[in-house]
Formats: sequence, C-alpha cells, structure tokens
Amino acid sequence: MSEFFDLSTLDTAKLADEGVVMHFRHPESNEKLPLWVRLKGADSEAYQRVADASLNEVFKQIAKAGKVNRTAADTREEQLNSVCAMITEWGGFSKNGAALELSDDNKKEIFGWRGYGWALAQANTFILDRANFLPK
Repeated sequence: MSEFFDLSTLDTAKLADEGVVMHFRHPESNEKLPLWVRLKGADSEAYQRVADASLNEVFKQIAKAGKVNRTAADTREEQLNSVCAMITEWGGFSKNGAALELSDDNKKEIFGWRGYGWALAQANTFILDRANFLPK
C-alpha cells in the first residue's frame, strides 16, 4: 500500500500573494516591538516580478558589454527595493512624534537608513522564509 502526501498543505503561493503580518523584534532583547508590516513572500507574483527585473538587468549588461558591471551598493539597493515592494501595510511607525503614513518614500527612508539595518534584515529574512507563508 502506498502512502500519499497532500502537496497543497505546502503551497505557499496564496499567502505569499496575500501577505502575512510580521512584527519587528528589538535587535538586542528580541522583544516584540509595536511595529509591524504586512509582507508578500518570495513565492508571490510581486516578488517574482522584482527578482525577474533584477536578473533581466544583469542579462542586458552581459549582452551589451559581455560582463556584469555591478557593485555591492547595487546589491544593497536591490534588496531595499525588493523589501519595500513587498510591504503592503504597516503600523506603529513614527518619527519625531508624528505617525508615518505608508508610502514609497517613507518605506525607503525607514528601511534604507543604515541605522535601521536591523529592520531591513528582519523583513528580508521573513520574506525569504517560506515557512511564514504556509497554509495554517
């Protein structure tokens, strides 16, 4: 008698497309912070579009010059753009006492500032961890 496994229990696409809420953790104490974002996952159509655009740029450089002309700064910028593109909602963010509305500029300001690198790292790790997008 053969056993079967229901692959639909491991299908991450639906939740990756819808997005899942991630609460940020304090970088030292690991305590939950009152900051959260809804993130799309690595298996979402949106993430695939961002990843494809990045790879297509590499292919264009190879076709044009026969080599890839990229820097570490380019890679950091791609990571920032990728994370920002996956944020669909957020809460708890303020600066100088004023609430920050969700906007592309505010996302880039917060996640692009090197002093908040821990936030970018947490969001990127969450996006890439497919376990976060498994059906419950």
